Amino acid sequence: MTRLKGKVGALLGLAVFLVHAVSPVAGSGDSRWNVFQALSLIRHGDLDLDEYQPRLQASRYYAITRPDGHYRTIYPTGTALLAVPAVAGLETALRGFHFALEPLAARIQSPPLAALLRGDLENSSVAVEILIASLWIALATVILYSIALHFASLGTALAIALIFAFASPAWSTGSRALGMQAADMLLLSAAILAAVHAERKPALWAVAGALLSFAFFTRPTNAIPAAVFAIWAITRGRRPFLLLVAAAAPVALLFALRNYSIYGSLLEPYYRPTGAPQGALGVHGNLAAALLGHLASPARGLFVYAPILLAALPGFFLWWRQPERRPLAAAMAAIACLHYLLISSFSVWWGGYCNGPRLFSDVLPVFMVLLIPVFDAWRQYKPALRVLLVLGIAGGIWCNGWSAWNQGPASWNTVPNRIDAHTERVWDWSDPPFLRGLPGRT
Repeated sequence: MTRLKGKVGALLGLAVFLVHAVSPVAGSGDSRWNVFQALSLIRHGDLDLDEYQPRLQASRYYAITRPDGHYRTIYPTGTALLAVPAVAGLETALRGFHFALEPLAARIQSPPLAALLRGDLENSSVAVEILIASLWIALATVILYSIALHFASLGTALAIALIFAFASPAWSTGSRALGMQAADMLLLSAAILAAVHAERKPALWAVAGALLSFAFFTRPTNAIPAAVFAIWAITRGRRPFLLLVAAAAPVALLFALRNYSIYGSLLEPYYRPTGAPQGALGVHGNLAAALLGHLASPARGLFVYAPILLAALPGFFLWWRQPERRPLAAAMAAIACLHYLLISSFSVWWGGYCNGPRLFSDVLPVFMVLLIPVFDAWRQYKPALRVLLVLGIAGGIWCNGWSAWNQGPASWNTVPNRIDAHTERVWDWSDPPFLRGLPGRT
């Protein structure tokens, strides 16, 4: 049975990777320099972008700064660092199969795809982003499958994994670019898996600590999972907490030393209250709209793009009734709630140009964990409840699948006008992004 579960997991990961990788919509924007940073580190041993100045100029130096005389992106470096093994592996593989791929590249009409087959990762960077992000989402899917297997049946584990991969923004946001969200989903999933198994192998708290420390340097919002896990570890005893901190500290120290050498501070400017390129954190005039919008806006609502996640609430209570599951349930709920409050305090709460609830998507793994007891009790439900759950899944597949396969939802951000200047559009149910591209809708 163990071997069967392993084979199912491998096939699951492969299927998710292939579907996400061939989904045509790309969302590269803020993430555009991550592949180039990874290539710079591989080839020159640094993360600056000096060698790509013509590209920087062509992009009008989008998201570029020169804090130490070298060109650098304003966004956190963690995502680019996490991508280095995949970028190096892809480049090596393409070189190894050069003679077989070159004739195929000569016959392909798409310049980016032809460049990719020739091993030119610079001129195919958007395709590389999608490939690596799809790999990360596939890995996160398999990890969530493994977490569910720890608590439930094979059928339940498959359901949780497939919901994450195809009925949530993991598809419409996570794999559309090599961005912070894809990295966060992978790292948070892995940290949860480590903590779950740490009940029997306490040394795994160290793995969770290292992962969460690294995650903080991919996106500052990951301070929340790190803090919650620390409290969780304390409740398990002194040793788990010390293991978590002891593993997190060296990772944080390495990033801090690098940051200090470049910026003169332990954190990158992006981590300062007003350091983000757009907006800032704090109480703002649209806080009420943000709190509601993150949940129910037709353009950015989590429960609009993934209705099945509403079932995470009863899932929490199902596990709360089991004393041995309470720490996990409490940790997952705390991360979700605190993250929700944090992103609502961001003045640009709609997340700029994106598909669906991008700012909420980082913590999708915690919702998946809370869905486990819901689907594990599937056979006990009346037909009407099962139909509701299926409809919730179907709605998520449509919203996220359509956004990954059709350019219509992406165009919603700028047509008929730019969302950043007309934020009232996030409430327009007559023109939701997930219906753009259908006949009669531009």
